[in-house]
Amino acid sequence: MKGREQAGARTVARTATSEPVAVAPPATWQAYPNPFREQVTVRFTLAETQAVTVRVLDSQGRAITTLGQEEAQANQPYELEWQAGKQPAGMYLLQLQTPTHQYTQKLLLTK
Repeated sequence: MKGREQAGARTVARTATSEPVAVAPPATWQAYPNPFREQVTVRFTLAETQAVTVRVLDSQGRAITTLGQEEAQANQPYELEWQAGKQPAGMYLLQLQTPTHQYTQKLLLTK
């Protein structure tokens, strides 16, 4: 049900709704431990079946490595690991990208 009120020179529209609708996020993900010393584990689940790429970038946004690139099934948990090896200590970016969304999380590598 919509109603309109005249408030001075502007029109205000109101919309009546029943209950809030819960919308599942397109992806849930976490990286742990963070900060990390040698290895970080990445877990993610997508709400829809779609292509996904998980990359590690340096602090300037340059790709260091691709941890995974595949079609991920909806509601299926995935786990990837990054062995930092000889990478220098510092901040890195973990990027999870699908055709419709891109997520980025900071990672801190300590030595």
